[in-house]
Amino acid sequence: MPARTARRPRRCPSRFFDALLDGPGSPPHGTSWTSSETGARVSLWPKTYHLVNFISSQEVCHAVSQARAQQQRTTRPRHPQERGERTRARILEAAEELFAQHGYSGSSLDAIAAKAGTHKPGICYYFPNKRALYEAVVGEALCSLEEFARQALSSSGSPRERLLRSVENWVDALAARPTAAHLLLHEAANPDPKGVPQAFRRSGARTAGMIEAAFHELLPDAEPDDWFHFESTITGATLFFATGMQRLQSGRGGADVQHSMERHKTLLMRTARALLRELQAVR
Repeated sequence: MPARTARRPRRCPSRFFDALLDGPGSPPHGTSWTSSETGARVSLWPKTYHLVNFISSQEVCHAVSQARAQQQRTTRPRHPQERGERTRARILEAAEELFAQHGYSGSSLDAIAAKAGTHKPGICYYFPNKRALYEAVVGEALCSLEEFARQALSSSGSPRERLLRSVENWVDALAARPTAAHLLLHEAANPDPKGVPQAFRRSGARTAGMIEAAFHELLPDAEPDDWFHFESTITGATLFFATGMQRLQSGRGGADVQHSMERHKTLLMRTARALLRELQAVR
């Protein structure tokens, strides 16, 4: 009697495999999966899938279901709260960019919604109106700037070293987030002081208080407003530089822009040192 040969698994018919790929929740074409049981490699391309070995329909089902599960784990937020946080972050990012470019009055909720990839009611779910959204944008931007100042002014070192470190951090903060510089300039030109967001008042007062304390620690006999002249000189120079970065970048490579940023910081540090020396000399 001739020896019995091992029976090969039934190859999955094309129509069966294509049905899996075209069904609801199917993984993107091009996803590949290796069967954990047979080692067969399955590439999920319609009509052109490749099976390294002949495998059963059950194996294909297993491979496709695993690919779908992997896709869901990597592309879908694990919790509805995470989806909400991502949407809110997109709205804030889009709003900050448009408010920085066009100001408060020149930016509409419809334009912000379009840029954020959502709709106007979607914005109102997180922020009741445009003013509330603007306050949130300003608050988040100023929070990051304030943190840069706090890190420098609360660090170790002499008052002079802390003040100079705050100048460096200020340049770095606005270079990293030029939209914040535009927001600050828009509000500086605001003819209605009552319309200035509360975040500007609170954050500005805290930062100014830290600078004033370090300044008077260095120069206890200075004129009452000398700290403000020092701060406004440094702040104004960097605000103008940061808001001009977009023009500076036009037609220039990243290395040139980076060099300009470093050059600005170097010159501003020289200015800050000279101001402190002059103020110390006249006491």
